[in-house]
Amino acid sequence: MKTELIRPKKQRKNLNQNTSNESQNIIVSVIILVLGIILITNSNSIITTLLIIIGAVITLYGIYTAFQYLNYKKNLGMENPALLTTAMVCITLGILTIFLSNILEVGFRVIIGIGLVSYSFKNFNLYTISTISRSYFLIKAIIFLILGIYTIFFQNIAFVFVGIILVINSIYEIFLYFKKN
Repeated sequence: MKTELIRPKKQRKNLNQNTSNESQNIIVSVIILVLGIILITNSNSIITTLLIIIGAVITLYGIYTAFQYLNYKKNLGMENPALLTTAMVCITLGILTIFLSNILEVGFRVIIGIGLVSYSFKNFNLYTISTISRSYFLIKAIIFLILGIYTIFFQNIAFVFVGIILVINSIYEIFLYFKKN
């Protein structure tokens, strides 16, 4: 009995498919660039929009639960107070989230800002106590104090940083695309 080697055929690259993937990559990079710019320039409206979407989802879940309650009552002739309570609470919370989204956005900003400022105070405390690397704690405290104040009064700094990272990444991807071609 002879042993025979089976060699795989060379894989052929489909040029049309590669071109399609590259054009999709450039489109995705441009979309990410636009999203990054929006996050840098207007992160507060992103949070408000997300809160409105979350409120709508909670409201829709409440309406769905209300229909479940009505079907349960109609088909079995029994009431389920847990379903009714869940429906009422979800509908109320969803509507409140939608209408108070601007206030909630400011609340999130203030909470994040206060967290950054308190972290800054912790570093100021370490600066006063520490005997080594005092300048490190002082610089860190000043940076976090500035970031906290900026977050409280202007924009959510976390989304701005995410936007900056997205912009840098997409510019790099676009650069690589044009470098290949």
